[in-house]
Amino acid sequence: MKRILLIGAGHGHLVVLRSLAEKPLYGARITLVSPYPQQVYSGMLPGLLAGHYRRAETQIDVAALAERAYVEFEQGEVERFDAETRRCILALQTVLYEFAQADNIVLMGGGGQWLLRGVPHALRTRIVAPFGERVTRLTATLAAEGRERVTPKTVAQFIRRDDIQKSARMRYLFDVDLKDPGLYDVHINTAVLSRAAAVQMLANLARQPELATTEAGRQLVADRALASQVEVALAGHPDLRRRAINVESRDGAVTLELSSGADPDVARSVAQGVAGVQSASAMSGLPPNRRVVDPSA
Repeated sequence: MKRILLIGAGHGHLVVLRSLAEKPLYGARITLVSPYPQQVYSGMLPGLLAGHYRRAETQIDVAALAERAYVEFEQGEVERFDAETRRCILALQTVLYEFAQADNIVLMGGGGQWLLRGVPHALRTRIVAPFGERVTRLTATLAAEGRERVTPKTVAQFIRRDDIQKSARMRYLFDVDLKDPGLYDVHINTAVLSRAAAVQMLANLARQPELATTEAGRQLVADRALASQVEVALAGHPDLRRRAINVESRDGAVTLELSSGADPDVARSVAQGVAGVQSASAMSGLPPNRRVVDPSA
């Protein structure tokens, strides 16, 4: 069975849920992870603050929408960045790697275009459309849902803000440009191709021999998944949580590159406590203030 992970209940995933409620995707297990079962639709937040809407008008029951779409809803903090920012980032990566290990799945969001770089059977795709086209589509979608007070100007402001936030998140997490063509294998302009044509093209590409899953590819994902699990464990230790530690893994052998001040014995002990780790070695070499968020460079 195919597994699909939706991270966060942004407007894109809300549209996906609405589509699935109308036309369920059979033969797939779909999971939505979001911090709250109910939330205010961000596109209407300026109007709410200005007093143009009542809160009830802007509220979305994410859990109920997921249920109507035959999607499993899991309340979690995958993308909530608080005082334990580093650990949350690593937890996000770990969840994505765990789903990727299942293979034959579709992952939306979560930085997969960077985390799955170099994985030969991963088809990293960027879906784009001209800005005006996106504004027109989202305005029509909201109008069809009875949100008459949403104007193209409000929608345009929301999309601009959402684009800025997504780009900033990728830069913060992985120090990469979201628009970098090198992060993607395929770019699709939905102003040129219909949704059905785009889906068919991707399905055909996924069947090509070049994208067949190999043991080497599986091992690469497994290595990155284990490295990410180790980083989560290290980030949860009170003596190591604020230390820069780079983790690499190969066939169960984990190598830790520590910043000054990090106790190598403690780090090795924590790493060896993670299931799947067969051995752990540690060495110094990272600058003390370096922030490491990629466990598998």
